[in-house]
Amino acid sequence: MKKTAIALFLVLTLALTLCACGGKKEETKTEEENANMVNPWSEFDTAEKAAENAKIEVFKLAETDISLGRTTVSVYRSMEGMIELDLEFPASQVILRKAVYVGDGDASGVYTTYKNTWTQTVDGVELKCEGDKAGAAAKTTWVNGNFMYSIFARPLGGEDDFGLSDEDVAALVRAIG
Repeated sequence: MKKTAIALFLVLTLALTLCACGGKKEETKTEEENANMVNPWSEFDTAEKAAENAKIEVFKLAETDISLGRTTVSVYRSMEGMIELDLEFPASQVILRKAVYVGDGDASGVYTTYKNTWTQTVDGVELKCEGDKAGAAAKTTWVNGNFMYSIFARPLGGEDDFGLSDEDVAALVRAIG
């Protein structure tokens, strides 16, 4: 019963997040009404605090060096059942998520259709990679145990075919602890 309630909460929260972040701006809402919308995410300065808020085990990133540069977490966000690590580089952003597994779900919150889809295996775990440029993963998702994970890479300068190399994806997957 508790797992069902958590799963329902996650699905509803993701749906609300997607509605709040995308689509056309409704002209019937006033600025005051928009200001009163509930943001399900809370920001924290440590992985431990974010995990406590999410009510799941801690989600950290060991220091790793990928082709974008040295990784450091700029923001830890969480809501019940999900943690997000936001990595920012000079011209790109990488968002890592860990969420309670709820079936065929996708923790990324990104529902873009990409030109290319492929799989890669890292330490026995099969990853689904997607991107507009072959070999450049904009979105990577996988399930491991009771959790689903995602890596979403996006350019901050407007490139359409931006993504992480298979080596960078593997390095990030291995760095997740």
